[in-house]
Amino acid sequence: MRVHSGQHKVDLIEDLYGIKVPLEKSSGKYLTENVFGTKEKYLEFGAEAYGWKYGLRIKPVPYSFCYIMQLVHDGHEVSFISSRNEEQVLVGKALSKNMCLELRLTGVGYEKSKAEAVSEEECDVFVDDDFKKLVPLVGIVKHLFLFTQEYNKHVDARDVARRAANWPVLYQYIQEIDGSR
Repeated sequence: MRVHSGQHKVDLIEDLYGIKVPLEKSSGKYLTENVFGTKEKYLEFGAEAYGWKYGLRIKPVPYSFCYIMQLVHDGHEVSFISSRNEEQVLVGKALSKNMCLELRLTGVGYEKSKAEAVSEEECDVFVDDDFKKLVPLVGIVKHLFLFTQEYNKHVDARDVARRAANWPVLYQYIQEIDGSR
């Protein structure tokens, strides 16, 4: 599930480099081609942005922790499967601990499939804001959701995932799934 938004990346790029990047342009592809020039430089930026150096600055997506706590209270097991590395997962754990949540976080690494991790976690619901990461999970996870962000509004997700505009909507969808069991 997505807890932070691309806002962290664009804010940090402006702070560090003085470059204003619109939120809808915060995809890795756009940033690699138009800000960093090479994939290696983009990966170096990502390692710092989500590592100890800047990662604790990440602001949660509005209402995320409130609804995560509610899901846990409702009896759901909530796991986070991220494309982040080991250090970045530790930062995520620190952030969740600061919000009084002890969550399971798994990092699979950049550009690696989450299929094995979701199978091990036996996920029945999976949420991501990166459509390309949802496609390989079709047939593995019963309920896939694309968390709508400025940078993915153009994506037609209908054959793969249901869109969730925000955490209250996502929570409602999960409640609907619970009611149909």
